[in-house]
Amino acid sequence: MYCRFCGKEVEENMNFCPYCGRDRRTPPDGYAANAASAYSPAPAQPLKPLNGVGLAGMIMAIIGWGVAFIPIIGLVYCFATLIVSAIGVSRFSRCRCSGFSIAGLLLGLADLIPASIMLCVILAH
Repeated sequence: MYCRFCGKEVEENMNFCPYCGRDRRTPPDGYAANAASAYSPAPAQPLKPLNGVGLAGMIMAIIGWGVAFIPIIGLVYCFATLIVSAIGVSRFSRCRCSGFSIAGLLLGLADLIPASIMLCVILAH
């Protein structure tokens, strides 16, 4: 048998726990009052709204890998992706799934590399 106060194993016929010294014959403090509430489920907390702007930023960044190779349009698209993702990051604490906005921001920055290279190629000719 185990002590209900400290959880250590004790003999069943012992009235006092040899480890914590508590009286094992009496119920824990507030046991009768808390008996019903101990088994009731916790109230459901409302979900935070989905960070749709951050999700849109990530989707734009994924599409941006294809668009980045179109001169000038790709560069404008990449900046739009960065703006949308930055708005998503600003909603980070108020929304769930905000990691999408950070992913969109990082992918959008990565999209700038081929878009910038394509612009340089066009300007060099």
